[in-house]
Amino acid sequence: MRLPKSPDDPAYADAYKRVVEFGAPKDASAYAFDGVKHKDGSAILEEDAAFVRELASELKLPVNAAASVAQKIVERAERVVGEADEKKLLTLTAEQTALRGAWGTNYELNLFRTMRVAEALGWDRGMVDKLKEVVGGSSVMNALLQLAGKMDEAPLLKGEPNTGSGSLTREQAMAKKETLKGDTEWVKRYLKGGSAEIEMMGDLDRVILGGRR
Repeated sequence: MRLPKSPDDPAYADAYKRVVEFGAPKDASAYAFDGVKHKDGSAILEEDAAFVRELASELKLPVNAAASVAQKIVERAERVVGEADEKKLLTLTAEQTALRGAWGTNYELNLFRTMRVAEALGWDRGMVDKLKEVVGGSSVMNALLQLAGKMDEAPLLKGEPNTGSGSLTREQAMAKKETLKGDTEWVKRYLKGGSAEIEMMGDLDRVILGGRR
């Protein structure tokens, strides 16, 4: 192919067009991306492949150039997802730290109570984690804690002692007892003869010794 001597020659436009089109398929369906993979070995998403085919056909790209574009798109998508996951993890960690600070020495006990409420609602830990991502960790856990308080108030409205252990299994009662023993403020009230604390500990012991109450 003979090129014009001057770069300003209008004929360069036709020369450029012929160079670009060299090696480009006539039909967009000829662009194949079998070798384009994610890090886990999965193929490029079909909507991304369709986008690259359309773009490559419009720009008259050779097949190998189109495949390179597709690979770059896959790599960028993985990078964006990775950054989003990292940001999500940092947010959840910060909220958990704030929650631990807000709940103080009652953190383990409050965590136990909120998980009991979640179980009563039929939520597994995966469901709770998803809600934390959407609503916010502190908001979800504080809402569950408030609901736990409402559940504890129910026996009081009936004139029954509020032990908080009426539906615990033996293993749960043992875990709650250990949590209470680690709560310095609760232990102080217990050692000073607090009636509610003594009653709760006795109720937990009955569950532990006799199974589910």
